[in-house]
Amino acid sequence: MACFATPYGLRYAAHCFNRAHAQNNRPALIPAGGKLGVRSVGKHWGLDSITTSAGNTQFANQYKIGSNTTADLAMGWRIHNIGSVFREITPSLKIGNLFNNRSVSNFAGNQNYDRTPLYCRNPGRSVFFNLAVTMP
Repeated sequence: MACFATPYGLRYAAHCFNRAHAQNNRPALIPAGGKLGVRSVGKHWGLDSITTSAGNTQFANQYKIGSNTTADLAMGWRIHNIGSVFREITPSLKIGNLFNNRSVSNFAGNQNYDRTPLYCRNPGRSVFFNLAVTMP
């Protein structure tokens, strides 16, 4: 069986690699795939309501918010034929906001008593680990 890189990327290549090692029926740690996602949000305005000279309320661009970029990383592995009660073990790891970018992401409104602007920030880094096992 010939395996090669395709537009489907690393996941397909790992599938070919998995099948080749599974045929040998011996323990193998195999990369099952990975992904790096980057999200960028450009400069934008925070809308707030203002009162016009005629006494009407309308929304207006009042608070300029800078651009920001965040990155997420996900990867997984497959462990075949490890000689235990499990046929396959698949650990995976996802890291959200990889570089811990805590910049301002949006306008959240104003405080009632002094009209001080309130802002939302990007959430901090998050790490998720998953372990899946397959029994025969």
